[in-house]
Amino acid sequence: MAARDELFNRGYYSKDGKKPPLGELLDLVALGTVADMVTLDYNNRILVNAGIERIRRGHVRAGIACLLKKSDIDLRKTKAEDFGFKVGPKINAAGRLKDMSIGIKCLITDSFREAEQYANVLGDLNVVRKKMQSNMAYKAITSLGKLADVKERGICVYDPEYHEGVVGLIASKIKEDCFRPAVVFTDVHGGEGLIKGSGRSTGQVRLRDVLDRIQDKHGLLVKYGGHDMAAGMTIKKEDFEKFKKIFNEEVSVDLKRIDMVIEHDGPMMPNEFNLLSAVELDKFGPWGQGFQSPVFCNTFQIRETRSVGPRQNHLRMVVSPVDPVTKEISDKKLIAMAFNQLDNPESPTFKVGQLVQSVHAPLINEYNGEVTMNLVFHNVIDYGEFTKKNEKNIEREHKSLGLEM
Repeated sequence: MAARDELFNRGYYSKDGKKPPLGELLDLVALGTVADMVTLDYNNRILVNAGIERIRRGHVRAGIACLLKKSDIDLRKTKAEDFGFKVGPKINAAGRLKDMSIGIKCLITDSFREAEQYANVLGDLNVVRKKMQSNMAYKAITSLGKLADVKERGICVYDPEYHEGVVGLIASKIKEDCFRPAVVFTDVHGGEGLIKGSGRSTGQVRLRDVLDRIQDKHGLLVKYGGHDMAAGMTIKKEDFEKFKKIFNEEVSVDLKRIDMVIEHDGPMMPNEFNLLSAVELDKFGPWGQGFQSPVFCNTFQIRETRSVGPRQNHLRMVVSPVDPVTKEISDKKLIAMAFNQLDNPESPTFKVGQLVQSVHAPLINEYNGEVTMNLVFHNVIDYGEFTKKNEKNIEREHKSLGLEM
């Protein structure tokens, strides 16, 4: 608004005394803020919420409407998460694999017919991107061997067959599976003797600082840029092994202990696993970067389990919650989805009757006119394994305090 007022004062707009209505841009503001992972501070949450409300009322540009339709999302029920997980990836797929202008044209056209055509192209590109990413991530992770035996604190992988557009996504997958910073390299098209890398980091290591130290001490980087959590770089192919060794050394300076730390909001009680709870929590959105949706941690007993999805890489379970106080297993049965759980070749197998520990998020699910509360599982582990890890952590903390167990 300040920029609009200044431009108006400078005579940039027509002399009819009218200023352009910025409210018409709020759908774009909401999409861009969430999809680009901008922090949802106080002001941004107001803008995103206003944009979503406009979309729900049908005040939305053709491109966003068609992308939501392509994602099987009802305009009237649009959520911020839809931009981050469904619409945003479709737009980004064009830039990763083909031509980013396709996404731009989709968003700026006033023609619903054109927008639908662009949305279909973006949807198809995103399907190709997901398949490519899954195959390359599997190849990268299996190349590391058994993950429990990986000694490096900073992981570097190079493969000339990786696509430049997805190396960052592969690095994210390695980071998530190995709980440590990762950089994935591939050949630069048209850049003879050069390889391009994309890195992702955990909250314990500032990736940009690591690269700054490597450049100051060794000068290996042809070019680089980024921030604490993500960075891109170009090096000479002949320097890869040297960079790999030095990257591990520099990360080791900051990463003293490799731990998977997941913040959550504690356990839910058995009587809280219902649709009302999910609806009430949903009212506090929009959720996004810097304002994460609530996640909880509970123990469950598995009633049913099977793989689902086009690539059979998602795990669908029917589970019953265990009361965190009495330890009694509830008769209540809930559907839980662990998305991409089976992408990792070392994913544990779960059996009926087994107790598992998982961080989870309630999900409002609508299917065939029926509305229910499902769960989205993150980092599912065997409850026995969780207990062993917890005991080891307690023992380690006691030793650090000089106490006897």
